[in-house]
Amino acid sequence: MIRGGFYVLDIESGDVEEIGRIRPWLDNNILAQSRSFRVASTDGIEVTAFLTLPPRMKGTPPLVVMPHGGPIGVADQLTYNTDVQYLARMGYAILRVNYRGSGGRGTRFEKAGNRQWGRGIEDDIEAAIDQVVSSGLVDGDRICTHGASYGGYSALMLVVRRPEAYRCASSLMGVSDIALMFNNDDVFLGERLVEGMKERVGNPDEDYVEQVEYSPAYNAEKIRIPVLLAHGRWDRRVDWDHLVRMKIALELEGTPVRTIELARTGHGFARSQDRIRYFKALREFLLEHIGR
Repeated sequence: MIRGGFYVLDIESGDVEEIGRIRPWLDNNILAQSRSFRVASTDGIEVTAFLTLPPRMKGTPPLVVMPHGGPIGVADQLTYNTDVQYLARMGYAILRVNYRGSGGRGTRFEKAGNRQWGRGIEDDIEAAIDQVVSSGLVDGDRICTHGASYGGYSALMLVVRRPEAYRCASSLMGVSDIALMFNNDDVFLGERLVEGMKERVGNPDEDYVEQVEYSPAYNAEKIRIPVLLAHGRWDRRVDWDHLVRMKIALELEGTPVRTIELARTGHGFARSQDRIRYFKALREFLLEHIGR
Protein backbone atom coordinates (compact mmCIF):
# COMPACT_ATOMS: atom_id res chain seq x y z
CA MET A 1 0.00 0.00 0.00
CA ILE A 2 1.60 3.25 -1.13
CA ARG A 3 1.18 6.07 1.40
CA GLY A 4 3.87 8.32 -0.03
CA GLY A 5 6.47 10.60 1.43
CA PHE A 6 8.96 13.36 0.72
CA TYR A 7 12.53 12.71 -0.37
CA VAL A 8 15.68 14.58 -1.37
CA LEU A 9 17.62 13.18 -4.31
CA ASP A 10 21.30 13.95 -4.76
CA ILE A 11 21.55 13.93 -8.53
CA GLU A 12 25.33 13.54 -8.47
CA SER A 13 25.61 10.60 -6.08
CA GLY A 14 22.16 9.13 -6.64
CA ASP A 15 21.55 8.99 -2.87
CA VAL A 16 17.98 9.41 -1.66
CA GLU A 17 17.12 10.67 1.81
CA GLU A 18 13.63 10.52 3.30
CA ILE A 19 12.67 13.77 5.00
CA GLY A 20 9.01 13.13 5.81
CA ARG A 21 6.13 10.68 5.55
CA ILE A 22 2.52 11.21 4.56
CA ARG A 23 0.29 10.13 7.45
CA PRO A 24 3.19 8.91 9.59
CA TRP A 25 0.77 7.83 12.33
CA LEU A 26 -0.18 4.90 10.09
CA ASP A 27 3.29 3.40 10.05
CA ASN A 28 2.60 1.17 13.02
CA ASN A 29 -0.85 0.10 11.90
CA ILE A 30 -1.74 -2.88 9.80
CA LEU A 31 -3.10 -1.57 6.51
CA ALA A 32 -5.24 -3.58 4.14
CA GLN A 33 -3.45 -4.50 0.94
CA SER A 34 -5.04 -4.08 -2.50
CA ARG A 35 -4.42 -6.33 -5.45
CA SER A 36 -5.13 -5.44 -9.07
CA PHE A 37 -6.56 -7.67 -11.75
CA ARG A 38 -7.95 -7.34 -15.24
CA VAL A 39 -11.23 -8.62 -16.55
CA ALA A 40 -12.96 -8.67 -19.92
CA SER A 41 -16.40 -7.07 -20.00
CA THR A 42 -19.39 -8.36 -21.94
CA ASP A 43 -18.28 -6.73 -25.21
CA GLY A 44 -14.62 -7.73 -24.78
CA ILE A 45 -13.31 -4.41 -23.48
CA GLU A 46 -10.70 -5.02 -20.77
CA VAL A 47 -10.83 -3.11 -17.52
CA THR A 48 -8.66 -3.01 -14.41
CA ALA A 49 -10.07 -3.56 -10.93
CA PHE A 50 -8.74 -3.48 -7.37
CA LEU A 51 -9.73 -5.89 -4.62
CA THR A 52 -8.86 -4.94 -1.04
CA LEU A 53 -9.19 -7.65 1.59
CA PRO A 54 -9.42 -7.04 5.34
CA PRO A 55 -6.04 -7.02 7.11
CA ARG A 56 -7.20 -9.63 9.61
CA MET A 57 -9.59 -11.92 7.79
CA LYS A 58 -11.74 -14.39 9.66
CA GLY A 59 -13.49 -16.60 7.16
CA THR A 60 -14.80 -15.23 3.89
CA PRO A 61 -15.59 -11.49 4.15
CA PRO A 62 -18.67 -9.74 2.80
CA LEU A 63 -18.08 -7.52 -0.23
CA VAL A 64 -18.66 -3.79 -0.66
CA VAL A 65 -18.71 -2.76 -4.34
CA MET A 66 -17.48 0.83 -4.50
CA PRO A 67 -17.74 2.51 -7.94
CA HIS A 68 -15.77 5.73 -8.27
CA GLY A 69 -17.25 9.08 -9.21
CA GLY A 70 -16.84 11.04 -12.43
CA PRO A 71 -17.39 8.92 -14.33
CA ILE A 72 -15.30 10.28 -17.24
CA GLY A 73 -11.60 10.92 -16.64
CA VAL A 74 -11.56 9.83 -12.99
CA ALA A 75 -9.78 6.67 -11.84
CA ASP A 76 -9.05 4.68 -8.70
CA GLN A 77 -5.40 4.16 -7.78
CA LEU A 78 -3.30 1.68 -5.79
CA THR A 79 -2.55 4.36 -3.22
CA TYR A 80 -3.76 4.98 0.30
CA ASN A 81 -7.51 5.57 0.39
CA THR A 82 -9.08 6.52 3.72
CA ASP A 83 -12.56 5.23 2.85
CA VAL A 84 -11.23 1.89 1.63
CA GLN A 85 -9.04 1.42 4.69
CA TYR A 86 -11.90 2.31 7.03
CA LEU A 87 -14.20 -0.29 5.50
CA ALA A 88 -11.47 -2.92 5.26
CA ARG A 89 -10.55 -2.50 8.93
CA MET A 90 -14.21 -3.16 9.71
CA GLY A 91 -13.88 -6.54 8.01
CA TYR A 92 -15.15 -5.87 4.51
CA ALA A 93 -13.60 -6.70 1.16
CA ILE A 94 -13.72 -3.69 -1.19
CA LEU A 95 -14.00 -3.86 -4.96
CA ARG A 96 -13.18 -0.84 -7.12
CA VAL A 97 -13.28 -0.90 -10.92
CA ASN A 98 -11.70 1.44 -13.44
CA TYR A 99 -14.55 0.94 -15.87
CA ARG A 100 -14.73 2.36 -19.41
CA GLY A 101 -14.56 6.14 -19.24
CA SER A 102 -12.02 6.12 -16.40
CA GLY A 103 -8.88 8.23 -16.74
CA GLY A 104 -5.33 7.06 -17.28
CA ARG A 105 -5.84 4.89 -20.36
CA GLY A 106 -6.13 7.46 -23.11
CA THR A 107 -8.84 9.37 -24.91
CA ARG A 108 -10.37 6.36 -26.68
CA PHE A 109 -10.96 4.54 -23.40
CA GLU A 110 -12.45 7.67 -21.82
CA LYS A 111 -14.80 8.27 -24.74
CA ALA A 112 -15.95 4.65 -24.50
CA GLY A 113 -17.78 5.71 -21.34
CA ASN A 114 -19.91 8.34 -23.05
CA ARG A 115 -23.65 7.55 -22.86
CA GLN A 116 -22.90 4.33 -21.04
CA TRP A 117 -24.54 5.26 -17.74
CA GLY A 118 -26.39 2.18 -16.55
CA ARG A 119 -25.08 0.20 -19.52
CA GLY A 120 -21.48 -0.51 -20.51
CA ILE A 121 -20.03 1.01 -17.34
CA GLU A 122 -22.11 -1.25 -15.14
CA ASP A 123 -21.32 -4.20 -17.45
CA ASP A 124 -17.67 -3.65 -16.59
CA ILE A 125 -18.35 -3.51 -12.85
CA GLU A 126 -20.49 -6.64 -12.95
CA ALA A 127 -17.80 -8.53 -14.85
CA ALA A 128 -15.36 -7.70 -12.05
CA ILE A 129 -17.89 -8.70 -9.38
CA ASP A 130 -18.47 -12.04 -11.08
CA GLN A 131 -14.75 -12.75 -11.22
CA VAL A 132 -14.18 -11.87 -7.56
CA VAL A 133 -17.16 -13.93 -6.38
CA SER A 134 -16.10 -16.94 -8.47
CA SER A 135 -12.61 -16.73 -6.96
CA GLY A 136 -14.02 -17.67 -3.56
CA LEU A 137 -12.20 -14.81 -1.83
CA VAL A 138 -15.43 -13.07 -0.79
CA ASP A 139 -18.88 -14.10 0.34
CA GLY A 140 -21.03 -13.76 -2.76
CA ASP A 141 -24.21 -13.93 -0.68
CA ARG A 142 -23.33 -10.79 1.28
CA ILE A 143 -22.74 -7.91 -1.13
CA CYS A 144 -23.59 -4.24 -0.70
CA THR A 145 -22.96 -1.30 -3.03
CA HIS A 146 -21.67 2.10 -1.93
CA GLY A 147 -20.56 5.12 -3.93
CA ALA A 148 -20.54 8.90 -4.18
CA SER A 149 -21.65 11.17 -7.04
CA TYR A 150 -21.60 8.96 -10.16
CA GLY A 151 -20.59 6.17 -7.80
CA GLY A 152 -23.85 6.73 -5.92
CA TYR A 153 -25.77 6.52 -9.18
CA SER A 154 -23.94 3.33 -10.09
CA ALA A 155 -24.55 1.82 -6.64
CA LEU A 156 -28.29 2.16 -7.26
CA MET A 157 -28.25 1.09 -10.90
CA LEU A 158 -26.29 -2.07 -10.11
CA VAL A 159 -29.14 -3.05 -7.81
CA VAL A 160 -31.71 -2.15 -10.48
CA ARG A 161 -29.92 -4.42 -12.94
CA ARG A 162 -29.43 -7.36 -10.56
CA PRO A 163 -31.92 -7.01 -7.70
CA GLU A 164 -31.21 -10.48 -6.35
CA ALA A 165 -27.44 -10.02 -6.08
CA TYR A 166 -27.26 -7.43 -3.29
CA ARG A 167 -28.31 -7.03 0.34
CA CYS A 168 -28.17 -3.22 0.51
CA ALA A 169 -27.13 -0.06 -1.33
CA SER A 170 -25.80 3.33 -0.23
CA SER A 171 -25.74 6.42 -2.44
CA LEU A 172 -23.86 9.51 -1.28
CA MET A 173 -24.68 12.67 -3.26
CA GLY A 174 -25.65 10.38 -6.11
CA VAL A 175 -27.54 11.10 -9.31
CA SER A 176 -31.04 9.60 -9.34
CA ASP A 177 -32.49 11.37 -12.40
CA ILE A 178 -30.16 11.94 -15.37
CA ALA A 179 -32.28 14.64 -17.03
CA LEU A 180 -32.47 16.59 -13.77
CA MET A 181 -28.71 17.16 -13.98
CA PHE A 182 -29.36 19.79 -16.68
CA ASN A 183 -31.23 21.94 -14.16
CA ASN A 184 -28.48 22.31 -11.57
CA ASP A 185 -26.57 25.50 -10.82
CA ASP A 186 -23.29 24.32 -12.35
CA VAL A 187 -24.92 23.79 -15.76
CA PHE A 188 -26.17 27.37 -15.84
CA LEU A 189 -22.56 28.59 -15.64
CA GLY A 190 -21.69 27.90 -19.25
CA GLU A 191 -22.71 26.52 -22.62
CA ARG A 192 -19.55 24.40 -22.92
CA LEU A 193 -20.51 22.46 -19.81
CA VAL A 194 -23.97 21.80 -21.22
CA GLU A 195 -22.54 20.55 -24.50
CA GLY A 196 -20.10 18.31 -22.64
CA MET A 197 -22.94 16.81 -20.62
CA LYS A 198 -24.95 16.17 -23.77
CA GLU A 199 -21.99 14.26 -25.19
CA ARG A 200 -21.72 12.17 -22.04
CA VAL A 201 -25.34 11.47 -21.14
CA GLY A 202 -27.43 12.61 -24.12
CA ASN A 203 -29.65 15.60 -24.81
CA PRO A 204 -32.70 15.71 -22.51
CA ASP A 205 -34.73 17.36 -25.27
CA GLU A 206 -34.07 14.44 -27.62
CA ASP A 207 -33.10 11.52 -25.39
CA TYR A 208 -35.44 11.95 -22.42
CA VAL A 209 -37.04 8.50 -22.76
CA GLU A 210 -33.60 6.90 -22.75
CA GLN A 211 -32.51 8.96 -19.74
CA VAL A 212 -35.60 7.89 -17.83
CA GLU A 213 -34.88 4.25 -18.66
CA TYR A 214 -31.44 4.51 -17.04
CA SER A 215 -32.34 6.67 -14.04
CA PRO A 216 -32.68 4.97 -10.63
CA ALA A 217 -35.64 7.15 -9.58
CA TYR A 218 -37.72 5.71 -12.43
CA ASN A 219 -36.69 2.13 -11.66
CA ALA A 220 -37.47 2.11 -7.96
CA GLU A 221 -39.86 -0.83 -8.32
CA LYS A 222 -36.83 -3.05 -9.04
CA ILE A 223 -35.05 -2.10 -5.80
CA ARG A 224 -36.30 -4.36 -3.02
CA ILE A 225 -33.43 -4.04 -0.55
CA PRO A 226 -32.68 -1.40 2.11
CA VAL A 227 -31.21 1.85 0.77
CA LEU A 228 -29.20 4.59 2.49
CA LEU A 229 -29.30 8.03 0.83
CA ALA A 230 -27.14 10.95 1.97
CA HIS A 231 -26.90 14.35 0.31
CA GLY A 232 -25.64 17.86 0.84
CA ARG A 233 -28.22 20.64 0.97
CA TRP A 234 -25.73 22.99 -0.69
CA ASP A 235 -24.85 20.62 -3.53
CA ARG A 236 -24.78 22.62 -6.78
CA ARG A 237 -23.62 19.78 -9.02
CA VAL A 238 -26.09 17.06 -8.05
CA ASP A 239 -28.75 19.02 -6.23
CA TRP A 240 -30.87 17.99 -3.25
CA ASP A 241 -33.85 17.09 -5.47
CA HIS A 242 -32.04 13.91 -6.53
CA LEU A 243 -32.36 12.58 -2.98
CA VAL A 244 -35.96 13.76 -2.68
CA ARG A 245 -37.05 12.04 -5.90
CA MET A 246 -35.27 8.80 -5.03
CA LYS A 247 -36.67 8.76 -1.50
CA ILE A 248 -40.27 9.32 -2.66
CA ALA A 249 -39.95 6.69 -5.39
CA LEU A 250 -38.64 4.09 -2.92
CA GLU A 251 -41.24 4.91 -0.30
CA LEU A 252 -44.04 4.50 -2.85
CA GLU A 253 -42.72 0.99 -3.49
CA GLY A 254 -42.51 0.20 0.21
CA THR A 255 -38.73 -0.16 0.07
CA PRO A 256 -36.87 0.57 3.34
CA VAL A 257 -34.96 3.83 2.89
CA ARG A 258 -32.98 5.95 5.32
CA THR A 259 -31.90 9.49 4.45
CA ILE A 260 -29.21 11.76 5.86
CA GLU A 261 -29.41 15.50 5.27
CA LEU A 262 -26.01 17.19 5.36
CA ALA A 263 -27.23 20.71 6.02
CA ARG A 264 -24.14 22.77 5.15
CA THR A 265 -22.45 20.47 2.67
CA GLY A 266 -21.99 20.78 -1.09
CA HIS A 267 -20.81 18.14 -3.55
CA GLY A 268 -18.18 16.61 -1.30
CA PHE A 269 -17.30 16.85 2.37
CA ALA A 270 -16.19 20.32 3.40
CA ARG A 271 -16.49 19.57 7.11
CA SER A 272 -14.97 16.60 8.91
CA GLN A 273 -18.04 16.19 11.11
CA ASP A 274 -20.18 15.51 8.04
CA ARG A 275 -17.79 12.83 6.83
CA ILE A 276 -17.76 11.24 10.28
CA ARG A 277 -21.54 11.36 10.50
CA TYR A 278 -22.00 9.68 7.13
CA PHE A 279 -19.45 6.94 7.66
CA LYS A 280 -20.80 6.13 11.11
CA ALA A 281 -24.21 5.71 9.51
CA LEU A 282 -22.72 3.61 6.72
CA ARG A 283 -20.99 1.41 9.29
CA GLU A 284 -24.27 0.74 11.10
CA PHE A 285 -26.03 0.14 7.78
CA LEU A 286 -23.48 -2.42 6.61
CA LEU A 287 -23.37 -4.20 9.95
CA GLU A 288 -27.14 -4.55 9.94
CA HIS A 289 -27.45 -5.91 6.42
CA ILE A 290 -24.26 -7.86 5.61
CA GLY A 291 -22.60 -8.25 8.99
CA ARG A 292 -18.83 -8.48 8.96
